Amino acid sequence: MDTEDSSELPNFSLLNNTNASDSIEAAILRGRDAPPSHFLFKIESFSLLEDSIDIYRTSQFEAGGFKWRLLIYPTGDSSKNAENHISIYLELMETSSLPAGWEVNVIFNFLIFNQLQDKYDSLQDGRVRRYHAMKTKWGITKFIDLKAFHNPLKGYLIDDTCVFGAEVFVVKSTFKGECLSMIKEPATCYHLWEITEFSTLLDEKYLSEPFGDYNWRISLYPNGHAEGKDETVFSTILDWGARKFIPLHKLKDPKQGFLVNNTCIIEAEVTVLGFIKT
Repeated sequence: MDTEDSSELPNFSLLNNTNASDSIEAAILRGRDAPPSHFLFKIESFSLLEDSIDIYRTSQFEAGGFKWRLLIYPTGDSSKNAENHISIYLELMETSSLPAGWEVNVIFNFLIFNQLQDKYDSLQDGRVRRYHAMKTKWGITKFIDLKAFHNPLKGYLIDDTCVFGAEVFVVKSTFKGECLSMIKEPATCYHLWEITEFSTLLDEKYLSEPFGDYNWRISLYPNGHAEGKDETVFSTILDWGARKFIPLHKLKDPKQGFLVNNTCIIEAEVTVLGFIKT
């Protein structure tokens, strides 16, 4: 498909701030020493380029594991009413090799070299742009006002030579999402577990019979019993409880009434308040 008429950034000019939105104007960085991280494009005899072609496509460069190129309109993208400006776009290349339903999220930055100050001026808003099969190009239609660009006092075009640059930062998606569905009228299930011959329990862990709609079990590490209440989220961790539920000496104290005739009773009450789906 022809991507040249894909959506672009809002119209604003690096050298004509009266046309810039507040958010973009605040993002203008001047006096940067570091050159562009990913691509540098020098144009000699700019006037010849300006007079001969409507659009120049640079060679490809790699950034973030993808192939890109710049599209530069030396007299403005007329299809976007950007005459008397320089338009600049960043196009994603070799998309046919990407899997079906592909999507690339990008933060990019365009720069121009100020030859008088030996600095790079950049224009960026820090927003993430989404590239996909129907939109493989993003850019700025009115990047630079040509009248100001040709002004030698500005320092961008000296001896008919100028330098542009681009930085492309691909945003890798590493987040984990989940959906919580609450139950309007949650039901509570109960289970009574009678443990006899407590003093003979030698294993580290014992499990009750399953109960409730979700086959809950009580896990017992023979070191006590008392009434308790907890609210928690069961996810990949399928076992929750209290590591120090009751001191063993208190459990075995006949005056406490927890262990009678070598028998103790554990009662569980479980109320499911909602579900989490990832």
